[in-house]
Amino acid sequence: MTVDWNLVVGVLGLAVSTAVTFIVFGLGRRLDFRQRLARRDVLRREVHEILRDAPPQQLPEVLIVNASRYERDYDGDNRLTMRGWVQQRAEMLGVRHNGVEFVSGIVNTWQADDGRLTLRPTSTQGPNVLEVGFVPFEYIEHIDPIGDEYRNTPIFFVQFKGHGREPYAHHSYAEADGAALYSGGREYHRPLDELGLSRPSWFRGQWRFARRWWRARAMDRGVRKRPQPR
Repeated sequence: MTVDWNLVVGVLGLAVSTAVTFIVFGLGRRLDFRQRLARRDVLRREVHEILRDAPPQQLPEVLIVNASRYERDYDGDNRLTMRGWVQQRAEMLGVRHNGVEFVSGIVNTWQADDGRLTLRPTSTQGPNVLEVGFVPFEYIEHIDPIGDEYRNTPIFFVQFKGHGREPYAHHSYAEADGAALYSGGREYHRPLDELGLSRPSWFRGQWRFARRWWRARAMDRGVRKRPQPR
């Protein structure tokens, strides 16, 4: 039996190249994971410094700027673009291992028949609660702790990757009335896990954005139609 050494060498060469490819791929993933963790540590320290310097009796106000529109559209004003709002105001609630929580609004609640809170209207009104938007560290491009000539507050430059072109990956809820866990400490707002997470689907997010876009365009048209003072 004659051995085709060219075929043997070709098979061995293919096996070696495949093994090298998998090794390089594995090392690359490991290095990428370490780089992501190192960057998270940097961002987490910056957020903790902002919280440390803020008065403990209040949540620090921040500005969330759309990183995709900053260099082109940011001028201290705000407008709705095809990639979301240029900027959004928020209050920073806290930091988690994988991102930052911001108070994005206040929502109404109701009481269900079993006494628990719900977001669905019932006959019994419940307390107003905090709507908490979560921004993963992967969304954050840069943090300016000082601010700029338009606003003297920390600025978070964020990719608006949330569904509906929002900076938030999802929303949760917390009690509006906070209490310090120890003397001189920052107020703690208890999470309301019974209200769940609000994570709209891609389609629902696009629908919400389309409605905001339509309202913004209607307001612009109304402003242009107003008679200008002489």
